[in-house]
Amino acid sequence: MKQTSVAAGLSHRCFFGNDAVLKTTLAATYSKTDAWESMFDADMNSSPCLDFKSRYANLVLTSSLNKKYSSKHTNKTGFTFTNMHYDMDFDLAPLYANPMERISEGNGNTNLISAYTGSLFNLNDRVSATLGVNGQFLTLNNRWTIEPRAAIKWQASQKSSFGLAYGLHSRMEKPDVYFVKTKTPGDEWVNKDLDFTKTHHVSLSCNYKVSDDMNLKIEPYFQYLYDVPVMADSSYSILNRSTFYAEGTWVNKGNGRNYGVDVTFEKYMTRGLYYMVTASVFNSGYCGGDGIWHSTKFNRNYVINGLAGKEWMMGRNKQDVLSVNLKLTLQGGDRYSPVDEAATLAHPDLKTQYDETKAYSKQLAPMFLANYTVSYRINRKKASHEFAVKGMNATGYEEYFGHEYNLKTNVIEPRRMKNAIFNTVYRLDF
Repeated sequence: MKQTSVAAGLSHRCFFGNDAVLKTTLAATYSKTDAWESMFDADMNSSPCLDFKSRYANLVLTSSLNKKYSSKHTNKTGFTFTNMHYDMDFDLAPLYANPMERISEGNGNTNLISAYTGSLFNLNDRVSATLGVNGQFLTLNNRWTIEPRAAIKWQASQKSSFGLAYGLHSRMEKPDVYFVKTKTPGDEWVNKDLDFTKTHHVSLSCNYKVSDDMNLKIEPYFQYLYDVPVMADSSYSILNRSTFYAEGTWVNKGNGRNYGVDVTFEKYMTRGLYYMVTASVFNSGYCGGDGIWHSTKFNRNYVINGLAGKEWMMGRNKQDVLSVNLKLTLQGGDRYSPVDEAATLAHPDLKTQYDETKAYSKQLAPMFLANYTVSYRINRKKASHEFAVKGMNATGYEEYFGHEYNLKTNVIEPRRMKNAIFNTVYRLDF
């Protein structure tokens, strides 16, 4: 697979009287992905099984105005204009050594226009409130949304504060979903009229300053999603999407819900030492086109992260820095659907078939990951040099990539792969 990405940007900021600041940014991105894969028959002749091409380009213009009307009222208003171009073809051989067939194709362009305004009101020395509204308009199908936002914060004491926030949020899907075309003559966009996916989000925050360099934050939350694209009479939902292409017809009849609590304990850097512990306990579910509630693919139920680092000043004048950083993660295992063994064994290529009526009801064992970085930075008057060693997945955890039939053991088993990365880095700043 070959992938190329290019990004460029231009930013401009203007200052006016009465504490007003106008900022405008223009950015462009371009990405190209080409993939070709072949398989070999008994005579070792190459037979292509996959051909994939994807190109997209975005031109983004943003502008915002910050204005302070008084000591009790500050407002920020702005807009974003995004012009998107998309072109993709995806061919796949349905069975071993068969000719490839067009699975999905699409091309086109569209614009997404969003605008917002929000005001911060300092009601008194301890209470502040934020009120705002966001709007989006997709020119492809003339779909639009109006999203109210509100929050209030109470500074109970010098050490503790509480906040309550609500917001309606929405998003368009990736362009390939909208630009999927029919396989039959007619060349129509079957998903052109899809609406935005929307969610009501409510969160409560409790913040406590343990000491000058330690802070504890607890944030329970609840999300309710609706107008989620799903496939009719299927458990499949766009919320579980992990493939790099889209196919089929979607309808905005799905739902989802997420709730949980996030806890963060942080020690800011003092005497070269810092650390942070975050824990999240949650539940994530969805209702697909089958009308049944399931766990989402990403419903791990819990994630615990520990991050710590230490810096030492080195050198004759204590101008160089030796730093060591470590991140540990413990989280619930991957979700997967039960394997339909009979359907798998009946498949001509023994391709794994899953029982989608019990989508993501199974879960693998918890996973433990460790990443580390050791670096030494040499600071000089005109330049600085940094040497670093970085390790990702030092524990050697084997990531889950679905189930497959093992021809040696005649058993359907999880397919796992260890992605451990070790890097050495040199950086020059001048």
